[in-house]
Amino acid sequence: MPSTGALIDTIARLLACENADKRPYAWIEEPGNTVARTLLVDAGFNLIAVPCDEQGIDLSSCTRPAPKLIYVKPSHQYFTGVTMSLSRRLALLKLAQAIECLVVEDDYDSKFQYNGSPIAAVQSIDHVQNVVYIGTFSKVVSPGLRVAYAILPHRLIEPMLTAQRLRGLTVSIHLQTALASFVAEGHLRAHIRRMNVVYEAKMAQLRTALIDHGQSQFDVADGNGGLQLAAWFKDCEVNDFKCAEKLSELGFGMAPLSKFHLSNSRPGLLFGV
Repeated sequence: MPSTGALIDTIARLLACENADKRPYAWIEEPGNTVARTLLVDAGFNLIAVPCDEQGIDLSSCTRPAPKLIYVKPSHQYFTGVTMSLSRRLALLKLAQAIECLVVEDDYDSKFQYNGSPIAAVQSIDHVQNVVYIGTFSKVVSPGLRVAYAILPHRLIEPMLTAQRLRGLTVSIHLQTALASFVAEGHLRAHIRRMNVVYEAKMAQLRTALIDHGQSQFDVADGNGGLQLAAWFKDCEVNDFKCAEKLSELGFGMAPLSKFHLSNSRPGLLFGV
């Protein structure tokens, strides 16, 4: 697939067609990915925002209505950076099996881990084929390399291949061949090791600067992995949209954290490294 967005859209539309008699529900993390949110709505889902805490998505806080799809980023929750705990991962799989729900695990940057080893995927402990694992080379190698991939439950392989062909969601065979050689010859692994050092240094510099110069203004995330760092305003009355707009005029690119919430939000800024 050319992008994770194309994967999410195709998966969502397949599920929506299976439940065409009524508009199905999807649970998403709060705060959450605005692109995935838009794609799910366009595919025909009603959205339920499920809050995240220091262990990841808190499924116990939301029991109804039952979803047909749960969209999560367990390795580094986008945008808090939290890693989903093992107990939450097991609870997610148990719920998905009980209600016959599909889990879409979007693993966009788990290779960049600055405090320990990369985290095992939820899909790797799914023994009943309820998890779709999706990833992209755009974050790992280059933003211009529009190649995404998925590990699918067996029942979805043929429907996904058919949908991919019908909608023309293919990647050039020449690019696929070159990328396969890049991986097989060990260049991808070496690139990730090299960039992990670079991004870890950038993350540390950013976090130190925010703490040194803005400790009275911000609560800063741990920054133990990934490519973004969240910083929440201690003053909950701050308009983070206006703040981000003003900083953009000064040449700094960042996003207001409020935009990633469906319900009550706490203002803050999302920095990239």
